[in-house]
Amino acid sequence: MTDVYLRPGNILHSFSRLYPDTWKQVDEFRARRKELGDWPDWCFLPLAGTYAIVSKGKTLQTPNQAHHIGILGALAAWRVTQGIYRFDPTTFDALWKTPVTGDIPTEVLFHLPEWCVYIPTPDQTWQGSTLNGFFAHLECDMNDRRTELRLVLDVTGPAGDELIVMPIHLGKGGVAEGVEAMLKEAARHFPARVQTPEGVLERLSSDVSPLVSLVLYLCSQAAEIKEVGAGKRVPTRPKPQKTKKGMRIFAPDHPSRWEVGYRLGAALRQALSEHEPAEPTGTHASPRPHIRRAHWHSFWVGKKDQPDARAVTLKWLPPIPVNVTGVDDLTTTVRDVGKESADPG
Repeated sequence: MTDVYLRPGNILHSFSRLYPDTWKQVDEFRARRKELGDWPDWCFLPLAGTYAIVSKGKTLQTPNQAHHIGILGALAAWRVTQGIYRFDPTTFDALWKTPVTGDIPTEVLFHLPEWCVYIPTPDQTWQGSTLNGFFAHLECDMNDRRTELRLVLDVTGPAGDELIVMPIHLGKGGVAEGVEAMLKEAARHFPARVQTPEGVLERLSSDVSPLVSLVLYLCSQAAEIKEVGAGKRVPTRPKPQKTKKGMRIFAPDHPSRWEVGYRLGAALRQALSEHEPAEPTGTHASPRPHIRRAHWHSFWVGKKDQPDARAVTLKWLPPIPVNVTGVDDLTTTVRDVGKESADPG
């Protein structure tokens, strides 16, 4: 598989053949959502559902079965929208080089534009193998209601194509803490198979951080996502439709292609190619165009005439172009993660 736009669809078809009744069962589980304990809207189907499908109600027999649970969870969520989000190269590069510091903003991730997305990663590697792209979706663990950002990496190594499941536990702090919690959970379930030699946590955290950065951008910059071609749709989570066999979501016939960070990337490239460092007029020279790293910013929430009810909340601000002409409107595009009205503090 060489065409990046064909890869996720081919993966979906492969697992559809491997588990031919999966999507029918997924529809049935979603139709029984209230009966099965319910789960948040941002989760398409908890992995407890794909566990039941893969295990057929029995104990897992092979390590591959456990691996397939995570893959099917991502594919079930991706199948109903089939969005492929290709970043502008300059925007991609800036985000890839921007580390995710501090706590992972869980609430922002609830605004992933679709239940699951596929992000191509041109010219990148994962621990020595080619990283073609990755699926990203959210999991609500039905046992303890733990929230996870789950990545399924599409890699090509010496042995061929491979899918690597990489869960990150949220609410545990930053990327390193989320990866460490995942490793501890994996070791608890598979003590004989999961080894964590010195340096593994640091390496995994470093490798995962750019992927998290790309996902966070999708959640915070809705205005910088457009459909390839003449389409004017926006990414969304489709509503179930009533059929004779119950409520179900109809999967599209083919993937949807979305361009991400296109205005920012184009403006930054132009500015960098045309910009001449200004002659110093005093003690300071004009800074070169660049992107200020993504960061948290504090906002006051509540009405100004009710000071006792006001509080400070943190919101995620995406990478901001500095000294770049033509993109002033991009600096204020922030996806609100709450229902409160807010004004900058």
